[in-house]
Amino acid sequence: VALGFFRAAREQYSTAIAAFEKAEELVSSSPEDTSLLSPEVYFYFGAALEREGQIERAASQFEKCLELEPDHADALNYLAYMWAERGVHLNRAERLATRALQIDPLNPAFLDTLGWVYYMQQKNEEALEKIEEALDLLPEDSTICEHYGDVLERLGYGVEALDAWRAAWIREPGRASLKEKLEAGGVDPSTLQTEAEA
Repeated sequence: VALGFFRAAREQYSTAIAAFEKAEELVSSSPEDTSLLSPEVYFYFGAALEREGQIERAASQFEKCLELEPDHADALNYLAYMWAERGVHLNRAERLATRALQIDPLNPAFLDTLGWVYYMQQKNEEALEKIEEALDLLPEDSTICEHYGDVLERLGYGVEALDAWRAAWIREPGRASLKEKLEAGGVDPSTLQTEAEA
């Protein structure tokens, strides 16, 4: 378990997964050690699996975390965002993100997640409201800036969307999704390099 946490912290996700799998195997033969598999273990196990693209297995680990600790806000949020990114299980994702926000109402990541769920549900005005709240709390976050631009574009505010994508690129240059959006809007991302470096 400790090795799994260590590897996950170092973003060595495949070896983190191997460590957590070994821990599960050992606990299965020693029922008295079940308490070692805490909600945090399942949360970080799920996060490592998601980073490695093993989405169904990741969801299963997050569900185990929530069985043990139904109000684990980070697990609620991670599972909701993972599903929203893929456009699946959106009604459940909305409930999970809403619950995470009830636990931590001023968490910008949670606000962004609920906004992104709304975006994927085509609830554009609701999406804009939540993502604006997230951006007010964390204006330097490139993902929130990008999401803000995406919602603005869908609502017909093309110029404002480009401004948001520029801001996102300056904060995190090189993101392929942003490059594509900027170029489609007639903006050469390389012209933003000086601001990005600053």
